[in-house]
Amino acid sequence: MARTFLCLGSNLGDSRRHLEAAIELIRQEVGEIVAQSALYQTEPWGFSSENLFINQVIEVETSCSLFRLFRLIQDIEHRLGRTKNDSVATYSDRIIDIDILAYDDSVINTLELCVPHPQMEKRRFVLEPLCDIAPKWIHPVLLKSAHKLLEECPDNGRVLKIVVKS
Repeated sequence: MARTFLCLGSNLGDSRRHLEAAIELIRQEVGEIVAQSALYQTEPWGFSSENLFINQVIEVETSCSLFRLFRLIQDIEHRLGRTKNDSVATYSDRIIDIDILAYDDSVINTLELCVPHPQMEKRRFVLEPLCDIAPKWIHPVLLKSAHKLLEECPDNGRVLKIVVKS
């Protein structure tokens, strides 16, 4: 079984319900959810929008290979209404976004997939919920704990408040 961390986010429609639906599909198709962070309300990162995000990090034990996990996550996003415009290289509002933050100690860097997530150390909206559930997790490239990364993180993706504690 592989230990993976996924970051979920939504800023369109009923964001809490979108996250709940994604978590249920992940539970059914990917593996056992062993930990969930609180829900965090955050400002958009990398673009401007009036719509605030709800973000959460979950830890999943899975028997899926990394690339199978990636395909399943893309399928779940699509089924929940996520559309991606590959011709636009900018961030935008979204019904659901699921990022693979880490998969065991794997380091993958392809055109299709980068794990650990290549910008997680710059994103407070990722690190704060990650620290809720795994503050001692060690980034396999930077060799720092999630807690240390959060201490060093700039104020990017500023967290406005905790919405719901798990």
